Amino acid sequence: MGNGVNKMQKTDYSSPKRTSHTFCPSMRTQLPYSRVQHFKQSIMFIHESRLKGEGCLVHCLAGVSRSVTLVVAYLMTVTGLGWEEALAVVRVVRPSAGPNLGFQRQLQHFQDEQAEQFREWFHTEFKDNPLNDEAHIRDLLQSAATVNGAAAVNRAAAVNGAAAVNGAAAVNGAAAVNGAAAVNGAAAVNGAVAVNGAAAVNGAAAVNGAAAVNRAATVNGAVSKEQTESEQI
Repeated sequence: MGNGVNKMQKTDYSSPKRTSHTFCPSMRTQLPYSRVQHFKQSIMFIHESRLKGEGCLVHCLAGVSRSVTLVVAYLMTVTGLGWEEALAVVRVVRPSAGPNLGFQRQLQHFQDEQAEQFREWFHTEFKDNPLNDEAHIRDLLQSAATVNGAAAVNRAAAVNGAAAVNGAAAVNGAAAVNGAAAVNGAAAVNGAVAVNGAAAVNGAAAVNGAAAVNRAATVNGAVSKEQTESEQI
């Protein structure tokens, strides 16, 4: 096909049919239709294509639900992954992947009731499998989890080598806490920005190294008693 794809796995509404280069199982989206009946044929088709060094394109109308379900079932069979872990792997290379609720239920059923049998069948059918998919998956997940050499936490990108926490980006190597950006190496607390290395407390900014208490700012280490009583920490 000019793009490295030699075989095509197409999920369709028609009856299952197989040629030397295509396999088109019927994958209706209406419940309670079961896709599990096509898993074994699809797994064999995909794996045989890979063993021959041929790329295999698995697709459906949108490439989001039906085709993803088959790929997840394939990964579950050739590795020890559960369906949610396998889906996470697919999303590394295709973020839009998302089987609908009915497909998810059937993947869960497949995991609970049939996956182990499929793995035994697979290892019997392909005794001399040269593909090390588990190692490839580990490398893929590791590379996806690392952004510019730092680990991203809770979907926030790490900045300057520090791990972002709770969705806020860490600045200058300090971890942001509760959504506030840390400044100059001090951690912000409860949404207030720390200044000059002192931690802000209860929403008041610390000034010149003294911690503000109960929203009253201390200045140069002295306690301010205007409007709110405070005590120096």
